[in-house]
Amino acid sequence: MSAGRLALSVCVVTAALLGAGCSGSGMGAASLHVATDTRTEIRAGHLLRPVLIDGGTLRLDPLPGTPRLSESRAITLFRAGATGPTLVSYVTVVYALTTLRLRVPNDPRPVVRYRTAPVFDHRPAWIVIWRDEDFHGCKEGPEPGSNAPAQQSVELIAADGSGEALAYTTGGSRCGRTVPPQVGVANYYVSLPWTVASRSGSRVVIRHPAPPACGSTQGSPFESDIESDAGRTNATFRVYADVAAVRPPCHSPDHDTVVENAPRNATLLHVKTGVSVGYDTSGTSLTYYDGTTHTI
Repeated sequence: MSAGRLALSVCVVTAALLGAGCSGSGMGAASLHVATDTRTEIRAGHLLRPVLIDGGTLRLDPLPGTPRLSESRAITLFRAGATGPTLVSYVTVVYALTTLRLRVPNDPRPVVRYRTAPVFDHRPAWIVIWRDEDFHGCKEGPEPGSNAPAQQSVELIAADGSGEALAYTTGGSRCGRTVPPQVGVANYYVSLPWTVASRSGSRVVIRHPAPPACGSTQGSPFESDIESDAGRTNATFRVYADVAAVRPPCHSPDHDTVVENAPRNATLLHVKTGVSVGYDTSGTSLTYYDGTTHTI
């Protein structure tokens, strides 16, 4: 088969998988339009055929067997990418042999510094594809004259138990302009337990344990809600650690106390600790597809 016919065949197959088109020459890359476009090619969390995203910048190949990291754990880590209810849609989950042909840039965040970024080169991984509803809530319309599809979010979670993951965004239209594919280290949030170290009037000093490896509370959300009911005032505090999905060792700054103000006579309340449950599809639960539709 000639190179031209081979490229055309690849284009036709990937277009069928992704519900996408190819360039007019028949040599262009298939592009992901919406996450559900892959669903006809997924059975029981596995791919039936290869999928090329952004012309092969991200390639997913069928991979049999049972991964070391469970699907439920991968979904938990994905959901922890936000601290509070954050609406997403068209969530698709699949286990695949994953290859990413895009260099991970240096992380500009000064909070957590790691030695090496994760590498996905024929690596077993859980892939989560979704549409971020906040991300697509731009006021601007599509770029004039552009046929680029809307960008999609993809998380690559290593299935080997290493804790590594990358956050990939497909090339396409974003808020009225066309942008190329992007990738960075993924992160997740953990709600830490805390105790009151001291309290004087409205000044409260809260102490919490060190965050997980490669995590830091510096620059992470610290939230407090003040509520008054029947003459009583409650102050609910949340301390989150932002954990980079990389292999230790990492350099994280020490930051084990937080100072916050609360009404003088307020009762200080704690939230549930552990991995955050942020992303959802209804405001309370998550619906996703892995060959079958599930709601958790």
